[in-house]
Amino acid sequence: MFTGDFDCMDRTDEYFVDRGTTCPFQANAMECDENVCSNDLYSCGDGQCVAWETRMAFQRLGKAQKDCFNKRNINYMCELSQHRPTWTNENGLCWPDKNYDDPRYPPWNMIKASNLTIDEICQYLFRCALTKGFEHDCPCNHQNCTLMMVNALLPIMDIKTLHLLIKMTDSVGMTHKHLMVAHTLFIPTYVLREECISNYRIRDGDFNCMDGDDELRQLDKTYCTGNVGRHRFQCFNNEHKCLPLQKLGSGMSDCSNGYDESWFGIGTTLRYQLPCFKRITTDCPHVMEYIHQSSSKNSSNSSLFIGHQQQESTYHMPFRYYCNTFWDSDQYIDEIPSSYKYWICQHSQYQCRTGQCIPVEWVCDGEWDCSDASDEEAFVVIENSSFHNRNLKDLSLQLEKCRKRYSTATFSKICNMSLEFGCYLSGVSNPLDIQLNRPCINLTQIGDGVENCYNAYDEKNTFISNLRGGRMWGFHFRCNNEDMTYQDVCIQGRNCSQMHCLNDQNNNRSCSGKEDFLCLHDNRCRKNVRCNGSPDCLHGEDEYWCPSGILIDITGYRISKKQISLQRDEILSQIFNPSETTLNISRHQLSEFISSRKNYEYSKVHSYQCKRGIAVIHINETRCLCPPAYYGDWCQYFNDRISIIARVEHGTQSKTISDRVFKIKANFLFNHRIIYHHEFYVFPMLERNYFIKHKFYLLYSRSSEMLAHKQKLYFNRSDVIHDHPYSIHFDVFALKGDNNLEEIGSWHYPIYFDYLPAFRLAVVLKVPSWFGNLTLNPYSKTSCNKNSICLPVFNHNNSYYCSCKSGYYGINCSMYEPICETYCSANALCRPDDFNLRTRKSSPYCICPLDHFGLRCNLKYEDCTSNPCLNNGTCFSNYDRSGENPYLCRCSSKFDGYNCENEKVTAHIYLNMTTVLHIRAVVVQFYDYDHRNLMLHILDQQIYTELPSSIISYRFNVDAPSLGILKLYEDLSHPQYFLIYFLDQQQKINITSSPQHCPHVAILLPEVSGIDPFVPSVFNDHHICRNKNLSFCFYDENYFCICQHDRYRAECFIKNIEHDRCHQCFLGGACLQGDLENPKDFICHCLPCYQGHRCEFSLQAFGFTLDSLLVSYSKKVKIVYVVIVGLLFIIGLFNNFCSFITFKRPTPRKFGVGYYLLTASCLNQIALSCLVFRFIQVTLGFVGVGSCKVISYLLSVMTRSTYWLASWITIDRLLIILFPTSSALKKNLG
Repeated sequence: MFTGDFDCMDRTDEYFVDRGTTCPFQANAMECDENVCSNDLYSCGDGQCVAWETRMAFQRLGKAQKDCFNKRNINYMCELSQHRPTWTNENGLCWPDKNYDDPRYPPWNMIKASNLTIDEICQYLFRCALTKGFEHDCPCNHQNCTLMMVNALLPIMDIKTLHLLIKMTDSVGMTHKHLMVAHTLFIPTYVLREECISNYRIRDGDFNCMDGDDELRQLDKTYCTGNVGRHRFQCFNNEHKCLPLQKLGSGMSDCSNGYDESWFGIGTTLRYQLPCFKRITTDCPHVMEYIHQSSSKNSSNSSLFIGHQQQESTYHMPFRYYCNTFWDSDQYIDEIPSSYKYWICQHSQYQCRTGQCIPVEWVCDGEWDCSDASDEEAFVVIENSSFHNRNLKDLSLQLEKCRKRYSTATFSKICNMSLEFGCYLSGVSNPLDIQLNRPCINLTQIGDGVENCYNAYDEKNTFISNLRGGRMWGFHFRCNNEDMTYQDVCIQGRNCSQMHCLNDQNNNRSCSGKEDFLCLHDNRCRKNVRCNGSPDCLHGEDEYWCPSGILIDITGYRISKKQISLQRDEILSQIFNPSETTLNISRHQLSEFISSRKNYEYSKVHSYQCKRGIAVIHINETRCLCPPAYYGDWCQYFNDRISIIARVEHGTQSKTISDRVFKIKANFLFNHRIIYHHEFYVFPMLERNYFIKHKFYLLYSRSSEMLAHKQKLYFNRSDVIHDHPYSIHFDVFALKGDNNLEEIGSWHYPIYFDYLPAFRLAVVLKVPSWFGNLTLNPYSKTSCNKNSICLPVFNHNNSYYCSCKSGYYGINCSMYEPICETYCSANALCRPDDFNLRTRKSSPYCICPLDHFGLRCNLKYEDCTSNPCLNNGTCFSNYDRSGENPYLCRCSSKFDGYNCENEKVTAHIYLNMTTVLHIRAVVVQFYDYDHRNLMLHILDQQIYTELPSSIISYRFNVDAPSLGILKLYEDLSHPQYFLIYFLDQQQKINITSSPQHCPHVAILLPEVSGIDPFVPSVFNDHHICRNKNLSFCFYDENYFCICQHDRYRAECFIKNIEHDRCHQCFLGGACLQGDLENPKDFICHCLPCYQGHRCEFSLQAFGFTLDSLLVSYSKKVKIVYVVIVGLLFIIGLFNNFCSFITFKRPTPRKFGVGYYLLTASCLNQIALSCLVFRFIQVTLGFVGVGSCKVISYLLSVMTRSTYWLASWITIDRLLIILFPTSSALKKNLG
């Protein structure tokens, strides 16, 4: 869980969303064939998942969603597709090419002579009408099929049905209500029935029961326990939720406190506060800890952890989330009405009158996206489009579309729809009395923050509901000071909702259905007309307060659009690049080998006969070679199987075995008998920097015995619960360099879901820390008989098993197979009881030593003998039985490729840059970015002590880094940013760049006119770009921004300023990190008078320094100190001058002490001068490493020399006292 890659079939082990959109194009069998779509998605059968409503192709309630690539969602009703027309073949599949000639239907002039029934002829004409004459022989198109259908059906159909048919197929078009009737021609009806669900699906955020009882019922206990509970989010309260990871940060809150959407309800979307994706796993442990703590009812238990994370992650909001009409932060700071006017939309977006930005396709779609409805009803009051909107294509057509849509809206016969909005009034005694209280407000009153319509209908996008963490008001309803969702409003017994429902005032209760409605003008009941898309009352009040869009929008206001915005990928092709004129991009060319194939009809016949696998032609007969998951003559059947994803935890391996090669034999057992197995190898040396997931299938046997057991299990629920005869053992063998091998242990996993046709087991195989140390081995005192070895079961505490020695088998290893003495090669292990039930192999199984393979281990891997790995790569045998990849090369850091033949140069930058800065360090950073949220992901980082002339980046990525940034450190706290380049989707980059300076926003904003200094600076960032005199790149604490090439607006990326920070330096030194994968690549910038690679050495001579005395004081105090030192200098200068004059005369120098004192006077004066200069240097801040070393050295030497001379004066006086008559002493000293 949280490895950045999916392991579970339903993909709930990660909290990013992947609908398998690449499955139709990639040969990724396990990930795609076994992808289980969530309840709200429809499975396309090949791993792709699409919105469920696409299966209901006849619906027109909302905007058309994407179909399956294979069109499975519209099989048998292809003509109802909301996208390009298609035709339904006899097998239900869709034919996409127009003028297709369906062999079922003859030309129209021969139709009567055919064997087609009247029903089949009608269906044919109906399909022609829906597809506008798509099929080759269609006698009509959408406009003229009605009469032909009437003539065909006249003999057998009543007048009422004919009238409906004419209404459905007339030239005006079909409404969703008509197509709901039409769908019965294409799909069967379904019967609801009761079903049982697992405990872990209770309160998981999805309706698993048809009546939603698993989510709506109030529970007095939680069912989120055991292993499931540890990996589900439980909201930190008593709601007993059990949310899978995909519910976190989904855009729709399932917890009442909103903790599932943001970190403890604070900040922006959780997925951007704590990103945990395929290439970004730094915050994955934090998300896991957050989930583990969610079962606690008191979130204060880990306040330190929480406070730290809140401070770091609150403001990591994608730049494009500002002014996007959605509330993406807990305090709604991204949607401040007073700041809208400073925001600038993208070229392709529509700008609301408020200043908010929405996609153009959302204009006039029936749902308010702008808070003032200027994309819907209020669109018609815009007399002159803004400069931005005038550049949008076909905006006049959108205006006409709005006028047509809302000219017949509710109360359009009372209100002037070009100026007014129809709604029941707020603040009146009886809003339903539309004669007394005219139901109209001015369009300009929408979204003004004042409730003018009853239940704040005019403030849908500005008012806040108190449900689920404070959602946008939308279609909530307030009843007796309690907010309700839309679904709960028109329920019997809630009288306060009658304004909208008007279905419970009928005295005889004959109009009490949720879709029944009492019209105001005649007080008559209309059955099943409320919100059916067609006005049935005089003033259209039956269509009042009706959500538009798909079903999910009824449960959460604008949720579908929110999810679309979260998944929207955009390539930044309009960003300005500073090095455009010097580009010399060498794109990595993909393989240009194109085989010249002749399109033989013979080959075409056989190519697609196999449903899966490979077709092989043998004596003019097609045979299918099936992959493991399939069987049958045409690979048309799924094998019952268990798919395994296993990896070895490298961090826990003993050092004594970390450099060996391991063979792991996964045995699939039924009642302790092996029925299938798979071998794989682990190379710890190859997996030190990244782990490898081993993926394979273990197949259930299709023998009569096993099939009989499955049938018995199907009818015996007691066995399903209590009897678990299947298990998987991972036996691990250490392969030694001397061609010996030994079994070292095993991991055992029972299979509890053996009744499922497909099951996934994802495990991390951990070797315990005590392994390899006999004194810590808890099994060292246990014993097995002499024919076996006692070995540990690593994943079961205090558990062991007796592994039979080579040749032995049976209970307690009591039997011996003599054939093992000669069957397997030397040093191989012979296992007589490894009987494979699938292949009915009765001969022993040989477990081969290092570099050997084959049935009896007589064959040897010799591919590495010739050392095929280039550029100092290391060769490892891959033990690939197919021979396709016989070896693996461990390449050096600068090369990759199968044989390490390719240099990993993805970016080569020549810098054309001169600077007058006193540079102390240079950091170069290469980034890629997430196209959905513009979050920067660092790919490479390099550090230099001086400005390099060229930079080379070696990366594993297919594409080169999109962004290059240069950071120059003149002081240690505030680097200067420079943009090297921005080039998106390039496979190789080779450019000469003149990096452009990118100042901090605080420096640029004062130079921008017309902005409000009280508005958050992020809303003003675009205006920096519009000032052509300012830089086209800039940054702040959260974003790095680059202007578009036309300087119309800025695009800002979420950045992490701490990537180049580290903590390796001592004594207050500043640490700058280089290569992020090499902890030893760093530079320390030391404080004055410290040095060393990690600032570990001090140049200070005393226990306290002048720096420590002066640096923390104010300037006035420092001046006082300097004055005092100056006085001391004057006094010392006079004293030293007098001393110098005195001892310069010959008389005092008759004795040696005179020379000492004369020298000491000179040294004292030099030391005093150094002291004064040091005071001035520290006070005025003229501190440099050179001057610091020189002055400190002279001060120390002069002072110590004075001490040394004073010591010699003492020695001189002592010698004269001891030997007063010594002429030699007087001579030498004199």
